[in-house]
Amino acid sequence: KPHTAEDFSFSYTLTQREKEMRRGPGGVILHGGGFSLEQRWSLNVFNLVKGPKPLTKLLKLLAEVFTLTGDEALFFPIAALVGFGLLYHSSGGASPAGEAAARRTLRMYGDLGAVCLLEGALKLAFRRARPPWKPPAALACMLGERYSFPSGHAMRAAYTAGIFIRGLGPVSLAGDIPGVPTWILSAVLVAWASAVALSRVALGKHYLGDVLAGLALGAAVSSSGYPTECSPAGPGRVALASLFSLQAIGIALTPSIRGNIPGWPYMAAINVVFWLTLPFAA
Repeated sequence: KPHTAEDFSFSYTLTQREKEMRRGPGGVILHGGGFSLEQRWSLNVFNLVKGPKPLTKLLKLLAEVFTLTGDEALFFPIAALVGFGLLYHSSGGASPAGEAAARRTLRMYGDLGAVCLLEGALKLAFRRARPPWKPPAALACMLGERYSFPSGHAMRAAYTAGIFIRGLGPVSLAGDIPGVPTWILSAVLVAWASAVALSRVALGKHYLGDVLAGLALGAAVSSSGYPTECSPAGPGRVALASLFSLQAIGIALTPSIRGNIPGWPYMAAINVVFWLTLPFAA
């Protein structure tokens, strides 16, 4: 069906199915009638962090920590600050290794922007509703964030893990971290990406299928030729930055959409920094 301004809205009303769901102590959902097998499994993961017991509270805290490590609100500022900070302190030949790490960090910034564009496009294409057992967050930065498939957190985590495993990240697993076998570091990265994905299900933000698709897509992009063959300031990167700009301009000029995406200035700021990284990325 055609997209409307409501597709980008975060207004939320309870469906009849949600009204019928019975909840136990601590918000545990006792009835998931009519759900598919994937939805029931996702609901079981969600219920693991519900309830008053200390263990469930600990699991919820861990889920919140892991989900934060995959959030764009953390990824983009850290990549920009680390990248430009390292570049400033290592420029002029002061530290060739530091300058190389800075440029690779700034390249990853642009890569993560591309992953976000892919995420938004797929969410608008599939328009899968988020799990009904928890209302979606009110804050949105990009088009399509109200939808569930695929998980952007899982995509970013899998992409980042894949880039480091391939040796394309700011730090080389094989040479920059002595004393620790590369396979252990790679296993830690895979475990972290998996934990980020699972945390999205545990917090009621996604279904299992959403995060599995996100992991697969992020891993596919990181293992493709894109990170090495797309020139840092070439036409491919300029086209991606331009798409980001068009999205921000479109939101800014459309009141019916702008009012439903309160975080759009943050996305516009990400886009501005995307352009700034192009001359410096490696």
